Amino acid sequence: MRLSRFSRLLQGKNPFSPPPCRTALARRYIRGSGIEIGALHSPLAVPAGVTVRYVDRMTRAECIRTFPELDPARIVDPDYVTDGFTLDAVEDASQDFVIANHVLEHTPNTLGALAAWHRVLRSNGVLFATVPIVDRTFDRGRTLTPPQHMWEDWQEMGVSSQVAAHDLPHYREWVAISLRAISRQNGTPLPEWDSVEIDRIAREKLQVSEEIHFHTFSTESFRELLTQVAPRLMPDLRLAELRECDAFEAVAVLVKE
Repeated sequence: MRLSRFSRLLQGKNPFSPPPCRTALARRYIRGSGIEIGALHSPLAVPAGVTVRYVDRMTRAECIRTFPELDPARIVDPDYVTDGFTLDAVEDASQDFVIANHVLEHTPNTLGALAAWHRVLRSNGVLFATVPIVDRTFDRGRTLTPPQHMWEDWQEMGVSSQVAAHDLPHYREWVAISLRAISRQNGTPLPEWDSVEIDRIAREKLQVSEEIHFHTFSTESFRELLTQVAPRLMPDLRLAELRECDAFEAVAVLVKE
């Protein structure tokens, strides 16, 4: 499930029209040949002459079947069918850029994903990553994830993208807050659940490693992650720019020096 793809729709905005500042940042920084992870139906507009190959965990046919509410003509055809959080099918130092818009919140191992994206970048390569701002989306009311928590995830999980045993609180918050907000926005409100029922549903989702928004971000916590925590693993990854776009997302541009 990729509910983040509909975060703009849930705010009454056109989900196929990216924020103008995101497009402007792409024009400024994206060059050469690279990959975009999880583009699905809304790939980033890039400058003329740029070559983008797409990464998804499913084939285009599988995406069309999984998301029947989307116009199939808009769904990109992946060049790599692989785990976008580990990029096992992508060679080291082979890409001029990696684009990941509203992807990072979907992994239980934030630093593991950043390390994988860093691995495939060439020298002077660009990482273009966007996350939703927690209090401006359907995650409003959830606890802001401290960057130190993401460091602890990395210490436990390494490069794995599998759900960790301590992710149950994230599932509880998702069920109690985010899932309920999404259902209200869609006009299909959920019944009231007590804490016992929330815990039961959360454990079911944990058992099958259902995709959710594991971690939440503010602009400043995203900055702290990228400037104070990530450099412990990737000292050559420098934050070039971080901006809020269209009030609901933070866009970071990082350069591998």
